[in-house]
Amino acid sequence: MTTVKAAEAALKAWDLAHQVQPTDPGLQSMRFHETQAKRNKGMRSYLNRLGRESRERERLEEAVNKARREEREAARAALTPVDPARLKGASLVMVRRHTGLSWHRVVRVNAKTVTCWAAPGMDQPRFPHDQIVDVRKEDPS
Repeated sequence: MTTVKAAEAALKAWDLAHQVQPTDPGLQSMRFHETQAKRNKGMRSYLNRLGRESRERERLEEAVNKARREEREAARAALTPVDPARLKGASLVMVRRHTGLSWHRVVRVNAKTVTCWAAPGMDQPRFPHDQIVDVRKEDPS
């Protein structure tokens, strides 16, 4: 079982265990026979329990999000850089950046970087060869 599925299963089990249960109507008459201090104490303990349960649920949700994030990072890190020899004649390159993967049109292949196309008036981005994970070559048609 992957970490994402394990975290989702833990969150689902927590939700099932913490469903709101109906109040027993036979106990409703007890509220008229207890002091205000006892009712306040009961209310405080109830609200404290709700706060603890809320924090526990948030912790489980964060565990699910962290597992998903780690899975995405592992998949992204698994992409190996292309061999610089494959860059010759490339028309498009897929670049791995901190924001994700994106395709860029090649203008020029340099010794250590690839210069890509940018809109007029913008600086042409240059990407090091170790950030390039895929190459497409245009068909000469």
